[in-house]
Amino acid sequence: MVDRDLYLTLRVSEEEREMLRALAERDGVSASDFVRLHIRRTYREAFGDKPAKKSRK
Repeated sequence: MVDRDLYLTLRVSEEEREMLRALAERDGVSASDFVRLHIRRTYREAFGDKPAKKSRK
């Protein structure tokens, strides 16, 4: 299991929130899972198997 201890906060309109809810529901996942899956899919399409660089804190 992946350790997820970071939070991402973003602002969306009510319409965008409902879009996210509908998309996640369609796929049978939570909104958080939908966003994570979309990030991974889009990254893979853009960069293939190349690992993401870790940012400096």
